[in-house]
Amino acid sequence: MRIASIVLRVLVGLVFVFQGIVKLSGAANDWRDDLQVAPWAWVAIGVIQLAGAIGLFASFRYQRLIVPSALYFVAVMIGAIIQHIRIDDPVSEMVFPAVLLLMSGAIAQIGARQSDDVRVPTGEQETDRVTG
Repeated sequence: MRIASIVLRVLVGLVFVFQGIVKLSGAANDWRDDLQVAPWAWVAIGVIQLAGAIGLFASFRYQRLIVPSALYFVAVMIGAIIQHIRIDDPVSEMVFPAVLLLMSGAIAQIGARQSDDVRVPTGEQETDRVTG
């Protein structure tokens, strides 16, 4: 599962870096207009995507960031799908955000399972207890 998590985090992270840069550079203004998104919101979405990608990449060093970063993208993709529905886009236009939503959800799920395997120090001394 660790390899799947790594592959998914790299793929999703790269997609969102690319998407964020495209939005911030103004290269996708036609796309923004088709989606009926205000220019300020488009820039904000680009910043949000880059911040989330940084979180995903930082999760290679700080394991605790896996689940929140992935859930962050789940929320972003839900917003994207809602916007496509709002403007009556065909379902085919929602496939890419839906795939990213599923990939982000898988990252969160794998990250949650991995964190169950890690003991978190509580500062209390552990003792072996015999119950009986």
